[in-house]
Amino acid sequence: MLKQFAIVFLILSVVGMTAAGQAAAAGPPATSLAYVLDSAGHTLTAVDLVTGKTAGSVAVGGRESLAMYGRAGLDTMLLSPDGSRLIRLDPGAQKFTLRFGLHPLEKSTLTVIDAKTMQVATQVELGWGLSGYQLSPDRKVMVAMCSGYQSQKPEETLPTELVTVSLSNGQVLGRLALPRQPLAYLLTKDGATALVLYAQRIEKRVPTAPAEVEFINVAQQSVAGKITLDGAPDLPVLAPGGEYLYLIERGQPSPKPDKNVTGRIHVISVKGMKEEAILDAGTDPRGVLADEAAGQTLLLSSGAPVKGEKRVDGELRVLRGASLANVLKVGYAPEFIRLSPDRKRLYVICWSEFAAIDYQSLSETGRLAHVGSISELAFAPDGKLGFALHPASSKLSIFDLQTVKPVADVTTGRGGIKFAKNLGAAALTAASVAGAYGQAYNMASTTGGYGYGYYHIYTVAPANTQIAVKPDGAFVYVLNSQTNDVTVVNTGTSTVVDKIAAGGRRLQLLNGAGVLGVVGRNSLHRIDTATQKALPEIPFEKNLWDVRLAPDGRTALALVDGSVFLLNGATGEVRTKIEGFKHPRRAIFGKEEAPPETPEEEETPPEEGPAQP
Repeated sequence: MLKQFAIVFLILSVVGMTAAGQAAAAGPPATSLAYVLDSAGHTLTAVDLVTGKTAGSVAVGGRESLAMYGRAGLDTMLLSPDGSRLIRLDPGAQKFTLRFGLHPLEKSTLTVIDAKTMQVATQVELGWGLSGYQLSPDRKVMVAMCSGYQSQKPEETLPTELVTVSLSNGQVLGRLALPRQPLAYLLTKDGATALVLYAQRIEKRVPTAPAEVEFINVAQQSVAGKITLDGAPDLPVLAPGGEYLYLIERGQPSPKPDKNVTGRIHVISVKGMKEEAILDAGTDPRGVLADEAAGQTLLLSSGAPVKGEKRVDGELRVLRGASLANVLKVGYAPEFIRLSPDRKRLYVICWSEFAAIDYQSLSETGRLAHVGSISELAFAPDGKLGFALHPASSKLSIFDLQTVKPVADVTTGRGGIKFAKNLGAAALTAASVAGAYGQAYNMASTTGGYGYGYYHIYTVAPANTQIAVKPDGAFVYVLNSQTNDVTVVNTGTSTVVDKIAAGGRRLQLLNGAGVLGVVGRNSLHRIDTATQKALPEIPFEKNLWDVRLAPDGRTALALVDGSVFLLNGATGEVRTKIEGFKHPRRAIFGKEEAPPETPEEEETPPEEGPAQP
């Protein structure tokens, strides 16, 4: 007997969108310094963007491997509002346990660094296990959550704390021990109160502790109030006005009407510290959008299942204050919401169609059917055209959003590259099958008629696409990871202008939008957005991690293993290479001090030069 076992290897990709457009050089104030965090060299270095030289460096703690846990790791640094202080957060050493998650081995710290002298001003201990932080509206105070550690061994248990710190001098303003690890916490709009949500605790399918909300006075570091909740809400959303906290409970969605349990919205009064209402959230609520400008919160959900119907319209809920202002029917399986650039229209992207809604009257103006799910919807600057990307697909769909009708579908990527990759995958699969057959045959001959072998089925990774829209809306650019190229599409004619070989992971329009950069593995590919032709690429000897454009647009930073490059912010060309780094992973830009004011009576005309803040 001959047996074969197949192992299938799939390479997954993530679909994202790169926003297009940067401000013109004359807009933002000039930026003269950048601060680069080296995750392997354990240094924080000031780089002068004008001279291309380092302006000071300071040793910082941390461990590069912590970034994999998604915590406040080595790449976390902040700048004080006035630009005079750098704040470095270090969660400390940790180990991973299967049952209780991350186990802190040392306390997390906060270091305040003088941005002028690049000297440590102060360093303070925060607590065990830095799991997150919130900043006050003026960014002068940080409220850090130290999750601690829960264990069956009392000697291993570490306290959970809420720690308030002044970012100007690093002084610990308060420290409050919490009864258990919270699910989430938020600061109110004025930063005076921390809203801490504790999840319902269930052991062996039996609730042992209810869901709760604590109201903590940040200044006094004391519990001002607490309420117990019925159910298991797990998604906190602060209402745009800040007067209410919405706690969204998923429920128990089921395709069977008699078993479906809809979700709920617990409306909590922040000032009154009480539950004002419980609202229906629909089936499997998701896709929250808090619109500060309109003073309302939007929430998507599936429609209630109906016996005999496979596809039921989803719903869009509009929350205002403590009440449900409106419920609109949208397409089947709504996924996400997008607002038009002029904020007059709302688009709800669903599984096989999207609904266009007049945002003022909250009335549907039309639906547009499409083939396949949409992962992102980008807009032309005037909002007349929409550009849709599809997950794991090379297709770009163009829609007329005024008439809510399809315009064209464009295939991105070079067909020859796809064909060659498919042939290569087929050849590898055939070779693997032949090898497995030979292995099984030899085994069968040796054992007297029984053998088996493993073979691999090779597939080509699905396309990962990203989009950038030229600021004048005349062209869109789609980066295709499967074929390592950028497809240039004329939006006026919906035709492909060119497909330019330029592999990478991100699109970046440079200052003035005259050049589109493609951030590759070890090079910056460039496309002239006037001629739609490739420019000479900018090669780097080692891995290129990121390209960051300064706020004034004059300079861009290329973070490369071993060095940092200063680039021309408009063209991407290299200005200076700065050595002395190991793994520069993150950079933030500083603020330039304004010159002394000129007395009005002298009426001295301003000199030409960089704009000042």
